[in-house]
Amino acid sequence: MALTRRSLTLLRRLRQDVGRVADEAVASIEQTWTSAWQQLAPAWLSAADAALAEADRNSRWPAPWRIARLPQVASAVLRTRQGSGQASIASARHVTLATTAAIATVVAAEPHIVAAQLRRAAAEDFARGIQRARVDALTADTRRRVTVLTRPLGADVARSVEQAFVRRPADLDAARVVARIQVVFQQGRQRAVAAAQTETLDAARAASAYVGQVNADTVAGWQWRSDLGPRTCPACWSMHGTLHPLRENGPSGHVSCRCTRMLLARDPDGGVTAPDGLALFRRMSRPDQLTVMGPTRLQLLDDGHIGWADLAVRQNNTGWRPSYVPRTVADLLRLAGHRQT
Repeated sequence: MALTRRSLTLLRRLRQDVGRVADEAVASIEQTWTSAWQQLAPAWLSAADAALAEADRNSRWPAPWRIARLPQVASAVLRTRQGSGQASIASARHVTLATTAAIATVVAAEPHIVAAQLRRAAAEDFARGIQRARVDALTADTRRRVTVLTRPLGADVARSVEQAFVRRPADLDAARVVARIQVVFQQGRQRAVAAAQTETLDAARAASAYVGQVNADTVAGWQWRSDLGPRTCPACWSMHGTLHPLRENGPSGHVSCRCTRMLLARDPDGGVTAPDGLALFRRMSRPDQLTVMGPTRLQLLDDGHIGWADLAVRQNNTGWRPSYVPRTVADLLRLAGHRQT
């Protein structure tokens, strides 16, 4: 499939713009949860001191109900419920702003990418069919999904912190008890960050799909494009350059995957033939190849026991969409063994 250098440049710029939006949301979420914990840490240190003092008096770790009745613990629990709830609401706001910006960015850029593949076309030709109401509906759908993902965060985190605190610690030291609680509290941050990365990128893909559908008379389908490098996973390397029909969603990468879809004109004018993922991988240094694949996976590939397409496998995920992930080394070894028998 021939692609113009201009279209590839525009796609790379779009990927960077969407990635920047996601990164800014992640940074805001990180700051939100860090600040929330800084406000809670003194309360939990006081709670830990009280629980350890109670343990000293009774020569054993107190029962959960007795710990819960300690005033310092009750205060820390209440503040945690409030703090995690506020952090959850703020996280939802950051993710929603990011997804809205990503959709607007893609809708504005995609007509230029399609037009760059055709000499006698202008971006306006492919922007004409885009309806503001449909874009708003897409934005609203994304906002609802973000709400579903982030709404339980505050309550889930508070409950996990309470449950973790009442368990007898391995080390009866207040600072270490608080450090353990901090790890549990930061699970909320991790989930919010994953939502920001995944939902922002999925919103961008959905916007690209909409532009493609509007221009189905000109757009034939899309190509999976990965940002290739030593840190790119084997699945994304394998999927790079694959062709997909316009009706197929995607790229359906793993959580936080930054692969993008390249809308392809039906009859492009000239262009360059972009090398596929395997050709680009073979140009890398051996150390970089090992970084991507690991020794066993790379040896199986070099020996011809597995094919390039075997590196990625479609996986169903409860509560989330299907995604392409790296096939495990164990599965690849079994696959290679079956082929040799």
